[in-house]
Amino acid sequence: MEEIVGRFVTRVQQCEKHIKLVLADLSNIKLQHDELLGQHKAALQSTEEELVDQRPATGEETAAKDEPKKEANSRKEKIKQLPRGRSIQKKIDRSQQENIEQLDKKDGDQENEIQRLADTVASDNESIAQLKDEVKKEKQNAKSAAAVQDVKVESVKNNLADQKRATEKEGTTKNGAIEGASTHKKRGEPLDKTSMKQNEKITGLDETTTSKNESITRSKKALEQEKESATAKQQDATEAQQPGTPPPRPPQTSDSVNVELRQARLNSLNLTSTKGSTISQSLRKALVHSDKQRASCLLAADAQVGAPALHMAALFGDVELAKFLIARGAAVNEPCDAHSEKQGRFVHGVTPMHLAIATQNEKMIRYLHHTGGKFTRLHLRHQRTTAPPLWLVSGRWLNIFGEDTAKVVGVLKLLKDLGWNKEDKLNRKHENMRAIVQRELKGRTVLQKAVLAEL
Repeated sequence: MEEIVGRFVTRVQQCEKHIKLVLADLSNIKLQHDELLGQHKAALQSTEEELVDQRPATGEETAAKDEPKKEANSRKEKIKQLPRGRSIQKKIDRSQQENIEQLDKKDGDQENEIQRLADTVASDNESIAQLKDEVKKEKQNAKSAAAVQDVKVESVKNNLADQKRATEKEGTTKNGAIEGASTHKKRGEPLDKTSMKQNEKITGLDETTTSKNESITRSKKALEQEKESATAKQQDATEAQQPGTPPPRPPQTSDSVNVELRQARLNSLNLTSTKGSTISQSLRKALVHSDKQRASCLLAADAQVGAPALHMAALFGDVELAKFLIARGAAVNEPCDAHSEKQGRFVHGVTPMHLAIATQNEKMIRYLHHTGGKFTRLHLRHQRTTAPPLWLVSGRWLNIFGEDTAKVVGVLKLLKDLGWNKEDKLNRKHENMRAIVQRELKGRTVLQKAVLAEL
């Protein structure tokens, strides 16, 4: 913008220089015109004097002269010269008229040129005025944007101040609770001693029970060995009576391996139904074995398809089972609680999308999203919740479901393609994916670099 204004200013200066040159030419022409007019006036005055000299003499002048004849001859000569003087005057008049016409023509051309330059300057001034208006508008917009930014910054400061006050309040509450617990602990020391004595007695009983259980186990093993030996002898006797090669035992099927894997995942992540939403053990077993016929019969008896039925399908990566459950009324965004066998692994607000992302199953993610599954965090009061995309880079789930870099990056790209915003806040600390990756994947350098490259 400043460059354009500079060019216009330069052009205006050039026009001013040109106008000064034109004005100087006009001044020179005016001087020439004045000079010619002066010459013309001088010639006219000379002619008038000659005409005065040539006019006839009066009677008194004639009487005063001594030589009338000489005067008559002189008058004749002047009369002869009179037409010649008029001819000279006419030539002078024509020359002066031509000069005046030429000067008028030059004046007209110069006036036209001056008018053209004036129009150009006016046009340039209009352009400069428009540019000034645009610059003024841009400055006003910049001021408005700065004001909006100041408001946002002030809002963020207020939020941080509120969070700080809430944190201080929580700290005060915790300190009070710790002091109360300390007092309660001092009061309960006598009870602790009594409990220790009782625990020692219970430990002694447990040891006795353990030794008895070991004895029973050894007896069972001995009985099983005897049973196997008897079975082998019976088979040998059967083969002796009916010769031939016995049929081989059927190999372990992939379905049985799949069931074992599903059961192991359920054990590592215990999905607890929320209040008012539960499934029976029979239905749970049917879902583990993907027995849709049995599940259909059970659901016919109880129309409710509550959590964690669809969660189990997402955990197993069984899209067909998920379709089966959703067709019978399972809610795609219904939350439930979950915790692993280890203490301190309890989480709330788990949806099927959490488990689909944690298991890195792109087909399940696509299907759940198609049926209305969300990527946002549930806001449950007094509960620790997270958004589903966080489970993709959580060390807890990577330890369970694997940390294949290509697979994790592929799921991340899929989430972005499905409309997930990488700047979304994923937990109660309002952290986005980049902040969580930098913390959670600190010990997984290759995976961390690959994921950050996609953010």
